[in-house]
Amino acid sequence: MNNRTRLQLQNADADARSALLDQLATTAAAGSHEAAADLAWAVRTFRLAHPAIRQYLISEHDVSAAEGAVMVAVALRIDSFRAESKFTTWLHRVASNEAKMLIRGEARHSDRAEAGDSVDFAEDFVARVSSMVVDRAVIREEIEQLPEDRRQALLLREDDGLTYEEIATRLDVPLSTAKTWVRRARLELAERLSERLGHRDPA
Repeated sequence: MNNRTRLQLQNADADARSALLDQLATTAAAGSHEAAADLAWAVRTFRLAHPAIRQYLISEHDVSAAEGAVMVAVALRIDSFRAESKFTTWLHRVASNEAKMLIRGEARHSDRAEAGDSVDFAEDFVARVSSMVVDRAVIREEIEQLPEDRRQALLLREDDGLTYEEIATRLDVPLSTAKTWVRRARLELAERLSERLGHRDPA
């Protein structure tokens, strides 16, 4: 954590903050854990994903769930950020995709009641995730602990960028199963990361 950087972000005007975010994203994409942690803090503190999510979702529970998914997605995909675009533009795409996924059925699936049990958790996860040094190695360790079917589905979605239809075909399962595996993998991954964060919280 870099308190100086966070203070600069808080005190900066819109243009200066945007430039600082771009610098942080570039540094985080190059592998800096400290920059990634500061970037995660900024995404949450300034609710940078909120405008994109609000274009698609109304319910506060759904917005919170999407914001939690965005935090995980940013940590997983930050190394794909390229300085050709602004970080906020890149983030907008990530956040829009996560919101659309909820609309397409991940949170409004036939087993919504089961997913709803994790909505309250999502709010806590968003509030605490920025205290973690967002280390891709840590995330990968937790992904490896997921059940094989969910792990494969998540990696095909996050790493390979496959559509749900493509995932279903690749894994030879119904489309609804592919969606469920990805949704459950994300929820379980977020829960694992939250537990890990809790173990790091100061007493």
